[in-house]
Amino acid sequence: MPERAQPNQRRAHTKSRRGCIDCKRRRVKCSEEKPDCSSCIRRGLLCIYPASATSSRLESRNISESHSPVPSATTNQCSDLKLVPISGNSLSVATIPDCTSTTTFDMNDLALLHHWTISTSLDIVRCPQVDYCWQTVFPRIASRHPFVMHGILSLAALHLAYRKERTKESILAAIRHHNTSLQGFRDNILHVTNDNSEGLFVSSALNIIYIFGMLGRPSRSDTAEVDSSSPTTRALGSEWIPMIRGVRAVLHRVYDHVRLGPLGPLLELGNWNELDMDRELLPEDEYLYQIQETWALSEQNETYNEVLQVLRRCFLYASQFKMMDKQTLEKWSYNRSWAAPLVFLHWAPDEYFMQLQQRQPPALILFAYFGALLHDLNDFWFLEGWGRDIVQIINEQLGSYWRPWMDRPRQAVGLA
Repeated sequence: MPERAQPNQRRAHTKSRRGCIDCKRRRVKCSEEKPDCSSCIRRGLLCIYPASATSSRLESRNISESHSPVPSATTNQCSDLKLVPISGNSLSVATIPDCTSTTTFDMNDLALLHHWTISTSLDIVRCPQVDYCWQTVFPRIASRHPFVMHGILSLAALHLAYRKERTKESILAAIRHHNTSLQGFRDNILHVTNDNSEGLFVSSALNIIYIFGMLGRPSRSDTAEVDSSSPTTRALGSEWIPMIRGVRAVLHRVYDHVRLGPLGPLLELGNWNELDMDRELLPEDEYLYQIQETWALSEQNETYNEVLQVLRRCFLYASQFKMMDKQTLEKWSYNRSWAAPLVFLHWAPDEYFMQLQQRQPPALILFAYFGALLHDLNDFWFLEGWGRDIVQIINEQLGSYWRPWMDRPRQAVGLA
């Protein structure tokens, strides 16, 4: 008698709890590769493992280092940067070394550094009074901290890609350098000192620009290889807002040292704290106060009111540069209007961003005004299209009922 066929059984598997924090948060399977899992590499994120995994990794590193010569105190200086010749002119990812153990830079990297010096560094803030920080001070700091150099090269490659120069090769180079930079940043943030504080600050600033530039405008469909999330998810900042807000933790630890050094001008916000919100009126005020109707009965009333005041201050802060005469502007050192959207991301409370990720209508409407603020910076290459896409996607999410409260943001970005 033939044996009865056994029913299909699910293959048993062992659940792992050793995945990285980001994969656990997103509830996806982690490849558990060290130091960066494949998902974080693909998405360009900082890959962090739970304490147990991290400690075991540090223990194995200490064991291997105990059998190696201890470098002198001057090892982490310019002598760390070694140039290795390569053949060919291709800026292929294969020719850019993975500097996880030794720091090597090749001729392609020199070409990227040259592009940074003559072009990229001058196309970020676009102000002679502080362009020198990006053009000369950043590379000087990078000569002491290789992870900063990788951040610079990453942005230079991304800038080349934006200008349609060797697009595919440049993007691959940007991703490789960015991942290596993140690894070095992660190692240094564990031990913050006066020596590496400027490097950590510069790396954080470079990372903010990389996030916007690499993801591209949220509605673009050609960023799937970098970020597989939907345009709506990208527009609402599920991934990039936590990364940008995380810079606060770095700034808090290094602020005093950086403020007194050559990078001090980048931390100045002029009269931000002196702005009189009761005396000054803005064109946006009429609309901003109207949207309070949308959360009048909400349990998050206080949170939304706090965000409203942060937004008002951001609009007032940015608007003064449009009316400021050249002499006063020069006295201020440079036009800081580009800082207003970043200030909003740092000063709005955590509770608000929780409501935003839950796509609560009042939170979305407030974020649409952030999109309008961002749209004023549309001529910066790494912010191109972001403001308009944020407003458009939120408008589609909310539907016609909420249209009256979306009129002003839609007008600001040219959708009405």
